[in-house]
Amino acid sequence: MVVHGVRAGTWRVALVLAAVLGACSNDAPPTNVPCAGAGCVPGQPTEPQWDIPGVFGVPNLDDDDANDVADFFQPWWAGDDDASLVVLAASDLALVGEGETLTLMLEGEAAAIKIYFGDTQILGANVAATSYDLALPAAAERSDVELRISFGNYAGAGTLKLSHRAADGKQLPGKEISLQAAPLITNHHLQDAEHVWALRQGSGNNAAFIDAFEDALGSKFTAIPSSGYGGDVWVQDEFEFATLTGEAGQRVDVVIDSIRNRGIDAYKHVLVGDGRDALRQTWGVVADRSSYDSFGNLEASPPVTVGGVAYPFGRIYYGRENGVGISGVLAEFLTSQKVQAPFELPTRWLCVGHVDEFSSFVPDASSPKGFKLVLADVRSAWTLLQGLPSNYALPLYDNDHGYGTVGELLGDNDLVALNNDLQQDQLDVIRNRFKTELGLDDSDIVLVPSLFETVGGCGGRVAALIPGMVNLTVARVGSTTHLFTADPFFRSAGGQVADPVIQSFKAAMPAGLTMHFVDDWDTYHMGLGEVHCGSNVRRAPATSGWWTNTQALLGW
Repeated sequence: MVVHGVRAGTWRVALVLAAVLGACSNDAPPTNVPCAGAGCVPGQPTEPQWDIPGVFGVPNLDDDDANDVADFFQPWWAGDDDASLVVLAASDLALVGEGETLTLMLEGEAAAIKIYFGDTQILGANVAATSYDLALPAAAERSDVELRISFGNYAGAGTLKLSHRAADGKQLPGKEISLQAAPLITNHHLQDAEHVWALRQGSGNNAAFIDAFEDALGSKFTAIPSSGYGGDVWVQDEFEFATLTGEAGQRVDVVIDSIRNRGIDAYKHVLVGDGRDALRQTWGVVADRSSYDSFGNLEASPPVTVGGVAYPFGRIYYGRENGVGISGVLAEFLTSQKVQAPFELPTRWLCVGHVDEFSSFVPDASSPKGFKLVLADVRSAWTLLQGLPSNYALPLYDNDHGYGTVGELLGDNDLVALNNDLQQDQLDVIRNRFKTELGLDDSDIVLVPSLFETVGGCGGRVAALIPGMVNLTVARVGSTTHLFTADPFFRSAGGQVADPVIQSFKAAMPAGLTMHFVDDWDTYHMGLGEVHCGSNVRRAPATSGWWTNTQALLGW
């Protein structure tokens, strides 16, 4: 029998060791005994068998006592709620007869695991001993023995071996218990939104942007004040939210802090709070940072199955090509977590160089996969523009991009050639990469009309000419799935209902989305970013646990 439980006031896995004794047991402590009684096979001895499940916990890297030391790296204390608990019940310890011994040994990543008996660490990190003899009183006096398992690394793994020997030294049946710490899992757009943030400019220039989120999300949205954060509106670029979860309901929120280190970086202290069940960590060298290290360049797909391999938490993707892109330190770490198997996409053709400039995901309940990949597409833009009058006026584009009408856009041969080349050399390549890496076909993809232009000071690289509507934010709150994307302002009058780009976007999107076309023109679009770049979302972890569905990925 295996019993799982949670101790009062804590999240701990209670794993009770039990004996499979069949019908052959008697009042004596069970050792090697002859078969006797119903259910036994004549002529075959019955030996006691340990039935002990593995332990699936969380890395104990938060700071529950707020002393600025991660809990794993300090002695055990009663308020720590992130350990996994193994209980050897007194009834099960009866497997160990008088004069027999039970020895505990730890193998694997011992430097990243601590095992406590009571308040004393007996095995693991910084303990010289490689084994521990568990002293047991007489059978009639035995009580439960608790072992606390504390993990000190993401996806760290080890084996706790129970070595059972007879009084004469003969080896009796023992047990190997798998110890596995949670991998770090980043979020994807289909997960429920717990909270959304954006920064309110002190000048009020992005008031419409902030209002759109506040009106839709209410208390689920926080407008970060500009003061103290240098007016840095690119909230997405500084932080990536991820989670660690354990089988007993443990949860630690992790803020992956970019090496970008601009104004909004100071907000990390607010996001982490007092450090209880939350932590912040940075991978990479600040001196080596580039635009690619901003986290519009780090995303995750929804769950997919590729070539028969299931990725229940999706796959991470980021901009990196021939060693240039997101920090190699971060890329190596994310790969080491295994369950989201990252892949690379080319982004060096973009001035800013982020994957959210050409891709995103939206939920689609009617799709067998449950989502659609949303991709920027030049051909769709030409088809849309060619269906409009050549004198169709574009006042905002005239002021800020130098194109006053649709005819002027279509008549700029250099612009047409540039975008056609981008489609063939970049966007088609990216589309095929997504299809290969995520197991998609054309029916899984929504193409969004998009045009790009070269940007001064970027060495001929490009940014969005039509506001990048694929650069969007999805926030499912309760039964409503909100989609926030840029208002393309592809009109002279009549409002959003008269905008052909908006109507095209609406027609292409799956049903069931509540869409918000946000005015991000001055602050974000002209700053070479869009809605996703200027917002960030903390999401609820997936309801299914990694310990139930990632065995193959983790190599169990």
